[in-house]
Amino acid sequence: DIKYHVVEPILADLFPAKVSLERRSTYWLQALCSMDEVSSRAFTHMLGAKLKVQRDMREYLSVRQKSKASQQSQGAEEAAEEVDAETLARQFTKVGSNFPDPKKAAGHMEKIHAMKDGNIFRGLSALIKPETSAAECERITDDILKRIGSKNS
Repeated sequence: DIKYHVVEPILADLFPAKVSLERRSTYWLQALCSMDEVSSRAFTHMLGAKLKVQRDMREYLSVRQKSKASQQSQGAEEAAEEVDAETLARQFTKVGSNFPDPKKAAGHMEKIHAMKDGNIFRGLSALIKPETSAAECERITDDILKRIGSKNS
């Protein structure tokens, strides 16, 4: 079972953002045309894993936004917080399932969720958009990691 986060950096190295779009497209076409059946299935599986990561993160961000909006409009009612906490815990688990150590990843998601820096969540939202360029993804990822690192030090 290939986890997406393991393969993504390899693809980023094979097809770096610094190379022109035309050249990267040529490399991709050559790679896709020379795939055998096994390679094609592996590549399809990897793309499916990427879509799952994006979908799980999109769902988490949606639940986070709804939770945040309801807390602002209703105040901090304990019953509403318990439901939100259960829903969020399910989302942490769902996102964590995409990593080698799901429990550890879910724990990190909880820590990130507790952070008040809106730039982290705007960055995560931008990363899952298909129109975000590879260069932009790299810049956003570096920014998120710096923000998370500075909050944990």
